[in-house]
Amino acid sequence: MSDIFDISNFPFDLTQLPQPAYIVGGWVRDRLLGRKAAYLDLDFVMAAQAVETARKIAKQHSAGFVVLDADRQIARVVFKTATVDFAQQMGDSLTADLRRRDYTMNAIAVDCQRLIELNQHRFRDQQNISLSQGQDTVNQFEADSPELNIINEANHDGKIINGDDRDLGASEDDRLEHCLNDPELAKLLIDPLSGSNDLTQKIVRMVAPANLIDDPLRILRAYRQVAQLNFSIEPKTRACLVELAAQPKVAGKKTSLGSIAAERIRTELVYLLNAPGGSDWFGLAVEDGILRDWLPTQHLRPERLAKITPTLEKLCQTWPELTAYFEQVLAGDRPRTIATKLAALTNSATALEPLGFSKAEQKFYTMLLRYLPPMVENLSQPIANISAQEQYHLFQATGDAFPAVIALTLAHRADFNQNLDTNLKQATPWLERWLAPADPIAHPVNLLSGNDLIKALNLPASPQIGELLTAIKLAQVEGIVQNYAGAIAYAKKLVIMKNSGQ
Repeated sequence: MSDIFDISNFPFDLTQLPQPAYIVGGWVRDRLLGRKAAYLDLDFVMAAQAVETARKIAKQHSAGFVVLDADRQIARVVFKTATVDFAQQMGDSLTADLRRRDYTMNAIAVDCQRLIELNQHRFRDQQNISLSQGQDTVNQFEADSPELNIINEANHDGKIINGDDRDLGASEDDRLEHCLNDPELAKLLIDPLSGSNDLTQKIVRMVAPANLIDDPLRILRAYRQVAQLNFSIEPKTRACLVELAAQPKVAGKKTSLGSIAAERIRTELVYLLNAPGGSDWFGLAVEDGILRDWLPTQHLRPERLAKITPTLEKLCQTWPELTAYFEQVLAGDRPRTIATKLAALTNSATALEPLGFSKAEQKFYTMLLRYLPPMVENLSQPIANISAQEQYHLFQATGDAFPAVIALTLAHRADFNQNLDTNLKQATPWLERWLAPADPIAHPVNLLSGNDLIKALNLPASPQIGELLTAIKLAQVEGIVQNYAGAIAYAKKLVIMKNSGQ
């Protein structure tokens, strides 16, 4: 497992950092857990020159640069493959700095100089392995060429250098245990708060209440991180989170999440909803009163939210093409899945307005909530009981949101202890209509245009043209009209009837 602290994908050379410098927080935690991300999020602490170093590295690599906090000397450099924060050490030592962090698992550091040396040693080992493997190939060739063996017996001693052949795909527990039991790797860790032990126990434990008071967003972050890591919150820590969230101020400092900018709250909530167990932990955060300043409990449906994730999974298993549908982005990097979960969370779209989601997202989850009641009624009976025109109107009204309306409806009915598989059978003919591009009810083709009517019937441009097109479409859905000629004949009949006062 020599790749645990591999830095080959870092966007800059660590030798550019003034020493001493340390990498801390999420990257160290995730490497110990064997978690990798395509996009890196790196945090460095240094004794001095944090902002100057960040500015220099950004300039050298033509990367984005911003000072996040001039007073505390924190700057960010944004690369194509990573976001890197550089912070001046807080306190008179690294240990003092780590004691200011939120949770023990995020208060583990690695000395960058030792990290460089480890990777240099690893690189040399890999080169030796490659040379050894190359020599094995030569030896095999020599075995087949006796005349070469005579020459080479005098030139090498036949030693083979063995490399590290341990399983790099080991489980999370195995990787962590290996690291903590390997003296060379374990001594890399600077862990004054025993965060690695909490990783082993899979718990999130606070460093100190005062650290949470310094930035109340850390209260919500606990729920997000346990969802992402499949951990649990240590009981005393959870009790403290609940207590702090309930108090507007502690020691003169605001501790409720109401003091945090909407953008930061929204980002954490999206991370939480995206996590595998996010819906359950979101519900627990609501139960604990963590979100009371942003989401009034009278408008929330945490039980329905808990049902939406298995519902979405079931839909995508049954109709794999829906996976791409729900992954389609509505705004920023937020897919339809997030807007669907938000609709499951609340009975009122206006309750979500303070979070500042985009207009596209607001329109989407408002649509879902608006058409939830009629879809609940529709799924309570066979589709054959619902007229073609009623079906058509619903498909037209919901448009691209229709599969999400179905998902919300299934989660809503499951919330009332109705079996998901049974409900899915009721929803199947609806979804199969929507998924069929040529379905005559969900996606009827346009048989003619307004200009066609004007020319064929010698009519003036007027609202009457729109009325005729709508009537033709409904007749088409009912199977009365099937082609262009039939549409013209039907429109002509309607005009005659209107002119005769019928």
